[in-house]
Amino acid sequence: MSRIKDGAGLILFTTGIIDINSSRARDTISAFEADLLDDEYGMARYAMDTYYSKDSIYSPSGDEAVEVSPSWPQISNWNAICSAYTGDSQKAENIFDWNLHRTCAGYMFTGECVSDVTEKPCVSTATEPTTAASFILAALVWNGDLDMRIIPDRSNAGCYKELAVHDGCEGDWTQYEFVPYYLDACADAVSSDLSIQKVYITNDMSNLYIRVDNESGSLPAYCAETVFQVGAHIRSSTESAAGTTSTLNGTSLPHSFSKAFVRSSDSTTVDRYEISGSAWAFSNTESGARVEWSPAAGRIQMVIPLESIGAAVSETETWLDCAVSIGSGGTDSDVFEIHYRLTGSSQQWLYGDFE
Repeated sequence: MSRIKDGAGLILFTTGIIDINSSRARDTISAFEADLLDDEYGMARYAMDTYYSKDSIYSPSGDEAVEVSPSWPQISNWNAICSAYTGDSQKAENIFDWNLHRTCAGYMFTGECVSDVTEKPCVSTATEPTTAASFILAALVWNGDLDMRIIPDRSNAGCYKELAVHDGCEGDWTQYEFVPYYLDACADAVSSDLSIQKVYITNDMSNLYIRVDNESGSLPAYCAETVFQVGAHIRSSTESAAGTTSTLNGTSLPHSFSKAFVRSSDSTTVDRYEISGSAWAFSNTESGARVEWSPAAGRIQMVIPLESIGAAVSETETWLDCAVSIGSGGTDSDVFEIHYRLTGSSQQWLYGDFE
């Protein structure tokens, strides 16, 4: 495994493979900027990049860059997209301005490389379409006309961690530092007030834990005038009984589910539903389950006993189809699906993003 700091790695963040707001993204971008930036906003591919120098037999035109590790505008433009995603529009604009002052005659776009010594493009590869395209993509993202991030419809997940859930989620959030989370697609909710931003999911030997972060950063309080409902629809890979491909509120789903655990913000109980015939039917109040939320933080925690799901952690892998829903008035505003593996304490985790 190479440990070289390669600026091309920024593409992982621009395309959403790794969440731009995760610690991995923040720390990687900071490291790249510390070690690879030159000419203020130009970013090299990697340290000791000799390709356009006299030290490389592959250089298209000899000692064009007059240095090692010259700036590559394509890499700089990926950094502009990262800046736009994190709300630093000014840095993105500064990178665009840097591009402008490093173009060829008549604003012909640069090739792969710009010399930080001469402040001119290396003409042997000008103009290069991928680099020009990266500038256009960055400009579209900055202007709000494009989002390049691709969110999967459903991720595989699996994590073992014992959590303590308290009334009102008081003091609970630090427990999630390394629990993987998974992003929901943007702008897919009926109401922006009830829109799933991301979901954390883990288990211990007794419980499944699900944390839901609301996009708006807040939620109605208990028994407030506005009532919301959160639910977890689940089916274990060990089940043979029939399920249904819709939520309690009738939202169509691509996978089948057999149990649902639901709490409304005007209730103190978690209700369990099962399939009767082909429809959902109330089963019982699930005494071992728990749903708590923080109105100020807009975060929900669900605790569901594995026994209630009809599943257990074992050497034989057990997978759960899980659909988390949030809504009000008998209608789902947003639904998030995940494929979760019940994970043992010594089993390797399946990673998503983490704080």
